[in-house]
Amino acid sequence: TRQMTDAAYCHYYSEDVERSVGEIMSRRKGIWVRSLIPWTGRQHPDTRAYEAKVNFMWNAYYLTGYHRARDVALCWGEQAKVEEDMRRRGPIQVARRDGITVFKSFIEMYEATFDPWFLVAALSLGEATLWAYENADWSGHFWVPADREYLRFTGCERFQQYYMSYADRWGDPDMPSWGRLGAPMIEPNAYAWFLTGDDYYLRRTLHFPAQANAAVYEADTPEYLYGFNTQGSSHMIFYGWYLRLLPTALWAMERAGERPTPIGNKIYVRSSRDEDFLSPVMAMKKESGQPLPVRFSGASAYSPGEAEETAGYVITGPSGEKVLSGTWHVRRAHEVEIPAQAPGGVYRVQIHYSKTRGVDVPLSPVGTPEVFELEPGQAMHPARRENRYWFMVPENVESFEVKIPLGGGTRRMTIRGPDGERVWDMSYHPSIYDGKDPVRVEIEVEPEQAGRLWELTLPGHSLGFQMGTRIPPVYAVDATRWFMPEPAH
Repeated sequence: TRQMTDAAYCHYYSEDVERSVGEIMSRRKGIWVRSLIPWTGRQHPDTRAYEAKVNFMWNAYYLTGYHRARDVALCWGEQAKVEEDMRRRGPIQVARRDGITVFKSFIEMYEATFDPWFLVAALSLGEATLWAYENADWSGHFWVPADREYLRFTGCERFQQYYMSYADRWGDPDMPSWGRLGAPMIEPNAYAWFLTGDDYYLRRTLHFPAQANAAVYEADTPEYLYGFNTQGSSHMIFYGWYLRLLPTALWAMERAGERPTPIGNKIYVRSSRDEDFLSPVMAMKKESGQPLPVRFSGASAYSPGEAEETAGYVITGPSGEKVLSGTWHVRRAHEVEIPAQAPGGVYRVQIHYSKTRGVDVPLSPVGTPEVFELEPGQAMHPARRENRYWFMVPENVESFEVKIPLGGGTRRMTIRGPDGERVWDMSYHPSIYDGKDPVRVEIEVEPEQAGRLWELTLPGHSLGFQMGTRIPPVYAVDATRWFMPEPAH
């Protein structure tokens, strides 16, 4: 806290600092893009983008009594009162993340100072936010949830609808990848569970601490990386979000008195850039008399020349017959439905891209049994983001082998037994590793561990893995989805 307060806040913002460094050299004013300081912006405090949240400073003051943290927050408040640029933008600003961060900070300033100016300003921005939401069905920006404290203060039913729409939209596992990066979804899902009692929101909440637990770097060297969240990015901003919001997930678990199985995010399975992409076979189970939606995600093009690329899919039924096939534009999500009158059983989906791409999986709705179905000895494709795989260790298996390519980035890799116990764990950084790549691991299996599901986690940018032939090549990204598919007949 002292380091951040004294280093990141190394200058109070004032006209003489502005004159001395100009608008571009903003880091010298203690401003850094997406940092945890109260007046962030890419070039200037007036932009107030991303993380204009003074609660970091107030919490530092409450915890330590260090007056500099309090002074920086008060300075921000006085600057907000006189900043013409912010007031001139008016309600247009609320439909952006910078407006919501200011909105949150006004409430935090009122809680700290009881200055009515901040309460009136917060109420004004709250009404403007609702105006934007109700007239454009706007659900906010994934990085900045609707404000819980405003809802608690006002009890406004209209704002509760807005708050819940954020949890439903951005907390949805089917949302595009940036919306699923993670930690900002903890509070909306936890509070949505508190408001509704719906276990879906609790299970979504619990995914994020479980994923953080799987991704934390735990090796003693390099010392500066200990505790670092290796998933998805090398930027500490994501780690800061987890630090701030994990207590909310713990509160939800304590209040619930139980820990239900989390509902995880999708993972992005991909190919290397120099080959066409043929996805692993995705096998899913359809109930008789019920339709089964299959959703293909949109993807970003690698270059403008690929912007119009299409991808193809083939869905086969329980007897191996072709049920559906077609193409879709890879920049847009596409959904098809296996009709209710189709027979129940195992349906298989495979996707082909003419250029290098990937696909978000699972393809079916939450709760539907769905697995990767590989050939014996086949390696799992590279993937991004959470990369959690459940697999079955059959009865009478005494040991099995796993081969994991390492690559060049910071990694955390773990194999857990059926009761959640770690049986193998490795934090990897290329600067300190002098072993072989790929790493080969031989896992011993106790008799009571056989015939049950195990878990392999490879968060971040995984290069895949390869199991020995003693393990059925059937993997699920959610423990509740795993099943052993029957062969086509």
